[in-house]
Amino acid sequence: MTKKSAAILQFPGTNCDQDTVRWLARNLELDVLLVRSQEDIEHRPPGHTSVIVLPGGFSFGDYLRAGALAARSPLMDWVRREAALGVAVLGICNGFQILCESGLLPGALAPNAIRQHVHEFVTIRSETHIVSPWNPKIREGSLLTLPISCGMGNFIAPRKPGGYRPLFHYTNNLLGSAESIAGITNPDGNIVGMMPHPERASDPLLGATDGLFLLDALARQLGIPVRVGSPLELWRTLHNEKGS
Repeated sequence: MTKKSAAILQFPGTNCDQDTVRWLARNLELDVLLVRSQEDIEHRPPGHTSVIVLPGGFSFGDYLRAGALAARSPLMDWVRREAALGVAVLGICNGFQILCESGLLPGALAPNAIRQHVHEFVTIRSETHIVSPWNPKIREGSLLTLPISCGMGNFIAPRKPGGYRPLFHYTNNLLGSAESIAGITNPDGNIVGMMPHPERASDPLLGATDGLFLLDALARQLGIPVRVGSPLELWRTLHNEKGS
């Protein structure tokens, strides 16, 4: 059986790309490709890629606005075409900003309400009724603890209703986001943007594993095998034991 593949976008200033590659490649049976230019994707047929992730960082130095220059990269035209085919797209932190700047998700990310860079763990609640490859299957009311690191994470909702659905909410809205939103999805559920970093909370050695909830959801919904001996395999075993 041919492995599914994932593409991790890298722009000048992206700094979470290797974390994201490791997050996916260490836990899932995926061919993970780091995409830096058109040459990396020009021979890939439409629909060949199953997963696209836009990692965090400071793409193009966050000049103009966070994500504004990366959103105008020719690579984003490819992301648009793949997303229209139903490919699972995730934007984390700066990746969320890029998705909004490019119009793939509505709204905008503004400076945090407290006018400070926030770098700490936050607790978020997942809207479990929303169908998305990135939506963790946790009990209603269950919470996830993930790290966040941003100066522009204040989500400004679009004036026109619709066009998105809130997927994650902060329990303590330090950033000032509308409706305490920590992440949203498009109406189809395949494009998700979130400010917290699941890839930084996916290793038992670091004492934080709630980021594995998203990989578990992705694996189950797209039929991606879990790597033998991976943190996700161990995590699944422990959670199945707790649930039994």
